[in-house]
Amino acid sequence: MTFFIWLLLTLPHDRLVCDLWIAEPPTQAALIQTCGTDALGEYRIDVLENGIGICSRPGGDLLFVADWCNLYYPLDHYRLRIVEPDYQDLIGCTVKTLTAEQPSARVIREQCPEAVDYEVRAGGTRQVKPEADPVCKPPATPQPASIATSHELYLLAGKLIWYGYAQAACPGGLSGVDPETFAATPCGMDGARAQMIAWQNSLDDAILKAAREWNVPAEMLKELIERETQYWSWTGVDGEHGLIQITDDGAAVVLHVYEKGYYQMPPNAQYQARAAWLASLDCYYCSPRQTIEKAARDMSKYAQSLAAYYCMYGSWENALAKWNINYQ
Repeated sequence: MTFFIWLLLTLPHDRLVCDLWIAEPPTQAALIQTCGTDALGEYRIDVLENGIGICSRPGGDLLFVADWCNLYYPLDHYRLRIVEPDYQDLIGCTVKTLTAEQPSARVIREQCPEAVDYEVRAGGTRQVKPEADPVCKPPATPQPASIATSHELYLLAGKLIWYGYAQAACPGGLSGVDPETFAATPCGMDGARAQMIAWQNSLDDAILKAAREWNVPAEMLKELIERETQYWSWTGVDGEHGLIQITDDGAAVVLHVYEKGYYQMPPNAQYQARAAWLASLDCYYCSPRQTIEKAARDMSKYAQSLAAYYCMYGSWENALAKWNINYQ
């Protein structure tokens, strides 16, 4: 079903940025400390004497406001108010309609009773599925006793060598790591193979436990991690998070399925919810070992993400296709 989403903004008004009572025009540092910015080009200066406005100038005239306003007394005799004119803010409520016609005042009152003075803005349309069952799970699937692998993952091997978790077996003091790709060279792989195999299997227990919790195929979840990151820590690179490299669009799928009322939130609240969920997968300023340990603790979220894609798209084949993984 197609819904039209309408944003409600406050009517344009002057927003007070800061109030200055100064003897001399402020320095750049003082202005930033007081007003939060020194870029006043889009603001306005109102000069008040005894609470009454006597002059207004563009914000960029602050240094020479005494001359521009022909002030008779020293500057500290006056109050300078820095304001942002025609400011509008999101009311915190959106209106949803089935047609492209602007909603009536009655519809707005029904959906946003707190809106008093407002301006309506079209926020576009969205194809919205009926609210998903917040406990949706794929059907139970048999889980293997073991998901151990011994795949030759050259990027993983190279990272292990680079960070000192493995030693290359290269003649002549060669590092065993390609300086452009950071993948292991053949002799680097020879030295790192044992550690590479141990590392790629270090999450197996966590994967099996999470797969049983969310009814996702454990081998599929492990392969998803392998194809996305080769079990190596990536933190928020190009908007992708965790060892499954899930994006903002992916977080929207997860929250749609498991966060009841997600699509009734205002757009900014939706964004904040997605950002917080994605950030919970990252391990900033962590060592690679700390990151893999955190991934084990977060494995339930990884499995939940894969389950959400199944619930949204109806099959494992469709789920992985939507994840952009060529799973065979």
